[in-house]
Amino acid sequence: MKLSHLLPLMLLLVFLTAELKADDIDVKSQQPSPAANTDSTSNSPDKANKPQAPAAKTPIDDIPAPASDANTKHTAANTTTASTADADGVDANADSDSDSGEITVTATRIVKKTTGGGTVEVDLSQDADVTTSVGRVTQPADWSGSSFSVVTANDLSKTGTSTLAGAFNYVPGVNVSTNGQPGAATTISIRGGGSDQTSVLIDGVRVNSTIGSGGGGSFNLASMGTAGLSRITVLRGPQSALYGSQAMSGAVDMQIKKGSGKPKTKIAQEIGGGEHMLYRTRASSEGGNDKANYFIAGEWTETRGLGSSAIPTAPTLYNESDGYSQPVFVSRVGLTPTENIEISLIANYSYLRSSQDLGAFQDSPNPYSTDQEFFLRPKLWVSTFNNTWEHELGFAYIDSQQATIDDTTDTDSRYDGRSYQVDYKSTLKALDWNTLVAGVEYRNDTGHESGTSGYYWGNLLIVDPITDVEKSSLYEYDFYAQDQIRLFDEWFIVNFGGRIVNNELTGTNCVWNSDATFNIKPTGTSLKASAGTGYKAPTLYQLYAPANAWGAVGNKKLKPEESFGCDVGIGQDILAFWKKDVLVFNADYFYNYYTNLIQFDMVNNTGFQNIGKAMTYGFELSATLNITKHFQLNAGYTNLQTKNLDDENGNYGNALVRNPWNKAYINGNLNLFDEKVNLNAGVIFNGASYSDVNNFYSNDPYVDLNAAASYQFTKHFRVYGSLNNILGENCSLVRGYQSPGINGFVGIEASF
Repeated sequence: MKLSHLLPLMLLLVFLTAELKADDIDVKSQQPSPAANTDSTSNSPDKANKPQAPAAKTPIDDIPAPASDANTKHTAANTTTASTADADGVDANADSDSDSGEITVTATRIVKKTTGGGTVEVDLSQDADVTTSVGRVTQPADWSGSSFSVVTANDLSKTGTSTLAGAFNYVPGVNVSTNGQPGAATTISIRGGGSDQTSVLIDGVRVNSTIGSGGGGSFNLASMGTAGLSRITVLRGPQSALYGSQAMSGAVDMQIKKGSGKPKTKIAQEIGGGEHMLYRTRASSEGGNDKANYFIAGEWTETRGLGSSAIPTAPTLYNESDGYSQPVFVSRVGLTPTENIEISLIANYSYLRSSQDLGAFQDSPNPYSTDQEFFLRPKLWVSTFNNTWEHELGFAYIDSQQATIDDTTDTDSRYDGRSYQVDYKSTLKALDWNTLVAGVEYRNDTGHESGTSGYYWGNLLIVDPITDVEKSSLYEYDFYAQDQIRLFDEWFIVNFGGRIVNNELTGTNCVWNSDATFNIKPTGTSLKASAGTGYKAPTLYQLYAPANAWGAVGNKKLKPEESFGCDVGIGQDILAFWKKDVLVFNADYFYNYYTNLIQFDMVNNTGFQNIGKAMTYGFELSATLNITKHFQLNAGYTNLQTKNLDDENGNYGNALVRNPWNKAYINGNLNLFDEKVNLNAGVIFNGASYSDVNNFYSNDPYVDLNAAASYQFTKHFRVYGSLNNILGENCSLVRGYQSPGINGFVGIEASF
């Protein structure tokens, strides 16, 4: 262990010693003497009789408290784990010293509380509303007929999740694939769609790679930690009407925490062991008032583990360590010169250096990859006409630099992608029963590739220089709008919208989306349905990659990929006739059809072609049980059927790769002693899936058992830890790679 790993721990021990001494002094000072009068009404007669000034009233005071006396609020329309948060994820405890990590709405943008829309955590002490940012506007969760889930920072803390990939463990319809150990390339897919058919966003801005990550435009989840995330919204089904290119099967929108309350700082140190050694240091600071706010967070992670690739014939022969190191920095600052104007700036940076192997079943100590990501997002928010018309003007700069370096073959391939975006969004709420969202976006993607690539011809190593793409930039400007109509006291709500895409190369395309919700409030029933289309523009690599020794690669004649999807669902508060939100059940059926899929033509060596078709369908079930306010049980099941409809390569009718036919999870959470102690346990079952397009090889099913616990033993100190993959199974969906066996970590956190 390096000395640098021990320094944060030593610092925490110093704070801990001081804290324990302070608590001891405080306890002694509060013990009454025998002669003292312990009647609080007579100790300070002046204070007891003096009239107290009323507390200042904010917009949140006008909101009625939720009807339920439970600690959590569950609703029935969507498969949702939503938080009481707006798009900014503002802390509920703005004026308190609580460090619970709950997320709430901003007082200036709060809306009326309703039921429906999923499983939602509510801080009753704040009279918070159940809201979501689905539809690119803050609204009650049951105003959307789309299928979505929300994972909060509090969820991540309770389950002991420290990686972005782990955030989706208990989300239906989602699969995560990793090429081996943590830190290796990790991608997400929704409802059987490809990893490059899921749009990943930060604050509504797409951050998918323009040229790296295999050239298709997927996002490497390992390149970003969980530091600073207030919540993650997962939307299932085509979402291109509101979220643009790549949202063919769904979208993942991550929000950065907004600072609030008195300035407070947290420092934490984690040490892990098992088959996956871990050292992690975390620090964050935040504060804010009605004029300014700030949040900054950083973390350093270093791991050592087993080799990434699986060597079935000699599993212990190549026991070299494929660990990774990663610093992450996240910040958000804001100014509110008036109650109708807010200026914010988000800046994120991460640098991932990950050891890796030559490929599946090819262990080697030499190769490593780097992934450097930078995200900058200034934004101006203005509210006019008595808060009935809101405007947002933003700019985004995304810089993604990826490299793969192999000293054995003396190769060094590098991919440098940048994106620039300017966007404007208008939200009009002129009528009580209507909300109109409209916007325009301009985006320019650039990319370059350089270095050398190597391959073996028999025993001969051949190293070739990498030629840059023929054209290094591509622009697109879009117009989008969505209108929402609420009728019959919000029993019936419909959303419909569309987007006009103007791509420099592929021309003009149109996509649409519509959903409806029917809330039968007396019975706690919600019926919903949605349908829409999606698209994915070809990436720079797919369009302009130069030919190699084997033939063509890029194809300037490519068309956008397209999809159609629909789903229907029901949510039921089963015991609503007796007590609300005790047992909530949700069910969704979905169907997706993909055309013009861009695939590499291996038969004719003609490079990328629009030759793919596919279909996915299935159903998702979820349930939430709240016996008491201290205990919550969540369970879910996904049945996914996929079918390759491409008849060009002889794979017609085959299942799509890495999509388990059955996936189930159950998670229980128990808090005790005024929430000072929290216990969490979860189990995930992933069924069998195919690992290749020919369906020759399959991935075995596995069970992933995890547990986490935390103890807030003083006001300023908390200890926590987790135990992962307790059964020691290989939980990888990528054939030829292995996941860490049983591993865990313990941590201590100081807050002041």
